[in-house]
Amino acid sequence: MRFAGNDVVEYYKRPDDREVEWTELDGATLDEVLANFQRACETSDELARGHELEEEVKRPGAGREPVDLRWIYLHMIEEYARHCGHADVLRELIDGTTGYQSGDRSLLDRERHARQGCVSASRTDEQSCR
Repeated sequence: MRFAGNDVVEYYKRPDDREVEWTELDGATLDEVLANFQRACETSDELARGHELEEEVKRPGAGREPVDLRWIYLHMIEEYARHCGHADVLRELIDGTTGYQSGDRSLLDRERHARQGCVSASRTDEQSCR
């Protein structure tokens, strides 16, 4: 796909194997994956800056309708949420943790205390707050 005159970088695909991202990621280190993710976020921010949500882009492939920037944003949110949901399922299968619960304290409670100036988001007693 192209937007703002630039091709989208596909970090883990090869012309001879469009599914390699699902079969050969063992060679990618965590640092490499995180760097690619950061680079992709920066690139998408640069490309979208200054464009209207209604601006359309052609999708590759015969007979495919163009989409606008709004559709691209929504698609990315959907994809990200879907994969976060997969991670939730894996976490539950590993140790049974569900939702916002982590040990004895909920993550929401810890985050609320952290925003209030607690030294550590993992401690919620008043003595840990400034």
